[in-house]
Amino acid sequence: MGNSMSRTISRVLLAGACAFAFAAPVSAGNFRVLHTFKGGKDGVNSNAAITPDGQGNFYGTTEYGGGKGCGGGGCGTVFRIAGDGTYAVIYAFKGGSDGANPVAGVTLAPDGSLYGTTSNGGGAAFCSGCGTVYRIAPDGKESVIYAFQGDSDGAYPSGSVALDKKGNIYGTTAGGGPDYQGTIFRISPKGKETQLHSCDGFNCSNPASNVVFDKAGNLFGASPFGGDFGPGAIFKISPQGVFSVLYSFTGSLDGYQPYSDLTIDKDGTLFGTTVAGGENNFGVVYRVTSAGSESVVHSFAPGDGAGPMGGVVLDSKGNVFGTTSAADGDGGPGNIFEVASDGSERVLHTFSGGKDGFASTATLAWDATGNLYGTSFQGGLIKGHCSVYGCGTVFRVTP
Repeated sequence: MGNSMSRTISRVLLAGACAFAFAAPVSAGNFRVLHTFKGGKDGVNSNAAITPDGQGNFYGTTEYGGGKGCGGGGCGTVFRIAGDGTYAVIYAFKGGSDGANPVAGVTLAPDGSLYGTTSNGGGAAFCSGCGTVYRIAPDGKESVIYAFQGDSDGAYPSGSVALDKKGNIYGTTAGGGPDYQGTIFRISPKGKETQLHSCDGFNCSNPASNVVFDKAGNLFGASPFGGDFGPGAIFKISPQGVFSVLYSFTGSLDGYQPYSDLTIDKDGTLFGTTVAGGENNFGVVYRVTSAGSESVVHSFAPGDGAGPMGGVVLDSKGNVFGTTSAADGDGGPGNIFEVASDGSERVLHTFSGGKDGFASTATLAWDATGNLYGTSFQGGLIKGHCSVYGCGTVFRVTP
C-alpha cells in the first residue's frame, strides 16, 4: 500500500466530480469563507478535521504546501485560524525525519500541545518514510514522538490520535503490521510503541480514521474494509486490550466503507458516515450503539449529497451536521448538511466549486456561539499552484 487509503478515495471522488459547470452557491445558512489557501507557504489541500481550542481559535492541517520540499509542492502544514479569519502557519513540515503530508487533524492536549500524525516522512528506510506521530509544543517547536518503520509496527497513519489521562497516544495505521493490513497502536509519552491489534483483512483492514474513548475506557475506531462481510467494520478494544468487532457493515442499506471519523455522544453511541451504500448508494449517516446495534440516521438521495467522507458533529438537540464530497451521484462540488433527529435533511450550503470551495472531506467543529467551521479540499480559484478549482478554503457556516 502506498499512501493513505483515505487520500486515495478523496482523489477518486474529486476526479469524478470534475464534469460540472461552475454554479452559484446555494446557502440556507450564513456562509463565509475565512481563508483561501494560496498554494504556497500557507498550505494546500486540507481534508482534516478542524479542532477548536475553546478560546475562539481552530487548528487544522494541510496535506501539501508550506515550503518547497516533497517534490516542490510542499510537505504540509499545521495552521491556526481565528473566527475573524486571522490565519497563521504553526509548523511547516520539511519532509524528512520530522514527517510529511498530514491528512489527519490534530488533538489538543491539556497543556496546549498539539498531537497528530503524518502519513509519510519520518526517515524509515523500508518505505522511504512510513509516517510519524508528532507533537507541537505551545511555542511551535515540533518533535517526533514515534516514526513508523513500515513493517510489523505499522505504516501510513492517516487518522487523528486520542490521548488518555496518562499521556499515552492511541491511533491507527492504514498499512503495515504483520499482515500488512494496518494496526491499532498505543505510544507512551516516552515514545515506546505497543501494538494493540494487527488487522488481518477480515476483522479489520486499512483503518484510516480517528479513535475515540467512551467513559469506561473502551477504544473505538472504524475500518473501511473487513468485518464479517467485507465492506467495513466498527471495532472496539477494551481497557484490558481485548479486540472485538462491534458492527460489520453489509455494504447494502446500512452503508458501505466507513472512512469517516467517529463521534461519540454522552451515552456511548457512535456516529459516522459511509462513502457509499444506502438506498441510493450515495452513502449514509449511521449510528452504532454500545451494544453493537446499527441504524441509518439518513440515507443520501439525489440533490442532498453523496460520498460523505468527513465525520459528523451533534448539537444539544441531537441534530447531526456534516459535509459531502459530492452533490449527487454524478459529481458536483458537495454540500454542508443538517440531519434532524427524525432523519429529515436540510442542506445548509451547496458549494459552487468556485470561490466558496469544492468537495469538503473534513469533519466540522463548533464554536461557543453555534457556528460551524470546516475546510474544503479544493476550491477558492487561486490558480497557478493547484488545480483549476484552487487550493481549498476554510469556511464558517451558521445553521
